[in-house]
Amino acid sequence: MGKGLVIAESISSDFRVKLNDYIDCQYPHLLNHINSVTILRLEIKFEEFKNIALEIAEEICDDKYYAHFIFDDSMYVIYRKIVVKLNMYDDKMIRECQFIGMKKGIDMELMKFSELFFKDHPND
Repeated sequence: MGKGLVIAESISSDFRVKLNDYIDCQYPHLLNHINSVTILRLEIKFEEFKNIALEIAEEICDDKYYAHFIFDDSMYVIYRKIVVKLNMYDDKMIRECQFIGMKKGIDMELMKFSELFFKDHPND
């Protein structure tokens, strides 16, 4: 079983209904200590995740958002139109994934992927 975090405001309400079966909890969060968002924490089997990962990539409404899912030592970072698989021990791939996010306008402070393996919100 894996876990993932999706910002509710990054997806349509119709698609959010599709994720309801996987939502473990939801809570308010200050993104970058400025913007108030709602975090959806999901628990999902890998086989089911494979079926919806590309749908999430299509649903993310703005380049400033991403979702991520962790399965053991692999993380899937989902940007708008892109899914990137990271290995916990591959610093080069983690940096490349951060570069993709920076090109989309995401602040580097919000992409501490190495730390996300261990803590949901490393900036807190």
